[in-house]
Amino acid sequence: MKYNSTRNRSVSVSAAQAIAQGISADGGLFVPVEIPALDVSLDELAKMSYQETAYAVMSKFLTDFTEGELKHCIDSAYDEKF
Repeated sequence: MKYNSTRNRSVSVSAAQAIAQGISADGGLFVPVEIPALDVSLDELAKMSYQETAYAVMSKFLTDFTEGELKHCIDSAYDEKF
């Protein structure tokens, strides 16, 4: 998945680059080139844990991260204190 600057569509970076950079050099925000479809229905999402839902959504937007990396970050952010 690529992310473009809101000020200059020719500026295109990966999710990891957008996260590391924060804001585009031209002052624009990074937005996804497209909004991906989820592999699960809303009914299925409603039955998932927060962590499972987060993974189902984030894995579509953060495609340059491995499943293990994403799940580790999600589990660390949304542990038993959440």
